[in-house]
Amino acid sequence: MTNYTGMLEDCSKAIALDEKNAVAYNYSAYAKNMLGDSAGACADLHKALELDNEVKHTIEGFAADYCK
Repeated sequence: MTNYTGMLEDCSKAIALDEKNAVAYNYSAYAKNMLGDSAGACADLHKALELDNEVKHTIEGFAADYCK
């Protein structure tokens, strides 16, 4: 069983160290989604997209479909 709360805590620490860490926002979105926080997940997905075009190709379609 995956510890999504722990994952979210780790992502929060990574973001605190580097507010431009798009990968941490991406994983934070995943953890929040799995914990039932869809609004928070969408906010993090949009932040990841804003910060880094490298993650854009992997999550842009998901964000467009999921975060309406």
